[in-house]
This record gives sequence, structure tokens and C-alpha cells, in this order.
Amino acid sequence: MNRLDFLKALGLSGAALMATLTACQREQVTPTGPVDFDVELDDPANIHLSRIGGYIVRYGVVVARVGFQKFVAVTRTCSHEKQQQVMFQNGEFYCPAHGARFDLMGQGLNTEGKNGLTTYKIERTGDTLRVYS
Repeated sequence: MNRLDFLKALGLSGAALMATLTACQREQVTPTGPVDFDVELDDPANIHLSRIGGYIVRYGVVVARVGFQKFVAVTRTCSHEKQQQVMFQNGEFYCPAHGARFDLMGQGLNTEGKNGLTTYKIERTGDTLRVYS
């Protein structure tokens, strides 16, 4: 049974089915080449970036607001066992799969995080963040 059939079997249809499929697909993306995309800070979809400690995930990249005017971006794929679960929590990047922890520069803070994370550059122009490699 594929994902679509499974979700239909759960009774999802129409907009709920599309929202679920889209959310699942967005979280599964892993950058395979150069990263280069924009994040519009005034877009309601990015509301979590309006506060320090908030983060979003786009195209397999975690973008976090770490200061008043400071943003950091790292890969969503954990270096420990390639789980796509990296998030931003308590001022650091964290993978709940096995507890890997990383600082704002992507450096590992414990044994599980020892291989670090890929980091990306961020350039801000007005209310637009450009995230790129």
C-alpha cells in the first residue's frame, strides 16, 4: 500500500488529503545540489520567524531566527543517521531521533552530533531572506 492509498484508507479526502500529502512531501526533501531560495518574512506562512527561537523548514533546510536581526540556516538531515528531523530548540539545533545536538555554526555538541550539520549562507534584503550555499 502506498502513502496515498493509506491516507485514503484513513478517510482523508479532498483538501485534507492534499494538505497531508503536501506536508509529507515538503518534510522529505533533502538538498542534493546547491541551495538557493528566498523566504519572505511578511508571508503568513513564515510567521514563526517573527520571534527569536522560531524556525521554519523549506526545501530540506531549517531556517531559524536566533537574534533580533540574525537568522541561521542548516540542513534538516541529521549527520548521525540521516534522519530528516533536525529542528531548532532552546538556542540550538536538535534531532529528536537519537538526541544529536548542534550549535548555531552546525558543530556537534555531543557524540551523536559529532559530524556536524551543513550550514547555508543568509542574506537579508528588506523583508526577504535569501538562503544559499
